[in-house]
Amino acid sequence: MNVRLFSIVVTVTLLTASEAVVADGFYAGAGIGAIQIEDAGSGYSVSDFPFGSRLFVGVEVGKKLAFEGVFFSSDTATQGSSLTETRADFSGIAIYATGPVPSGDGGHLMARLGLFTGNLEIDSIARTFEREKSGFALGVGYVLNLNKHFALRGDFDTFISDFDTLSSATLGVQFHFGD
Repeated sequence: MNVRLFSIVVTVTLLTASEAVVADGFYAGAGIGAIQIEDAGSGYSVSDFPFGSRLFVGVEVGKKLAFEGVFFSSDTATQGSSLTETRADFSGIAIYATGPVPSGDGGHLMARLGLFTGNLEIDSIARTFEREKSGFALGVGYVLNLNKHFALRGDFDTFISDFDTLSSATLGVQFHFGD
């Protein structure tokens, strides 16, 4: 499934949630950090930690379950010298079922399980190609509530497919809509 189609499905799913759920359980946010890209399966070795970003929207459907749609993107990862330099960029979409684990009044831990589809573009002196892959996504995180609507959030995600290693670590903010 290509990234655009997957992002449309995620967007429509989240926007068609009932008004009551959205009023009380809708949240959105963004984070920045690093995305680890390591891909030797292409025949070109790339291993780097470029700057990465994450945008997310979610809907809580109960105290123990939420669904999130997440967009990930990286800056360019590089490997090698100027004559043999290989560059890689990753972008992708994931949809997660998220289970919060209360850890006190100030915040909560969370575990995520989902599916992702992403595009890894590799560019070298000899060749440029794209690898579009889908697979499972696993994540953990912590939300520290600052008040009723704002929170700080840390996330770690790993993507399981035939990429050698693809993971993301970000720190960001979250805004919770509703009462």
